[in-house]
Amino acid sequence: LHLKLVNEIYEIDEQIDQLTKFSGETQAKFQTAAKSIREQVSKMESLRDDSLDNGVVLFCSQAFATSHETSSSTSTNVVPTICNQLEDSGLIVQRSSNPNSLSE
Repeated sequence: LHLKLVNEIYEIDEQIDQLTKFSGETQAKFQTAAKSIREQVSKMESLRDDSLDNGVVLFCSQAFATSHETSSSTSTNVVPTICNQLEDSGLIVQRSSNPNSLSE
């Protein structure tokens, strides 16, 4: 009886070792997959646009509205200056008074 119980203990211990090994391998696979997915997301979040090298600024402001729609506030007067400074720094500025027109 004692020998039978000892053998059962060894068998259970071996099963535990196998399950632990399997669990560790599975966890390693999940960690590798998660790392790969994080790298892919990171690349997608910071895509480069080689055609324009991300050098286009879409600037939407009421300052670009036609003269009868524009207000004479100071904030609208500085917008063209900001756009000019952006262009001087090498960026392309697309101007619009309508936010929907910039989504194309």
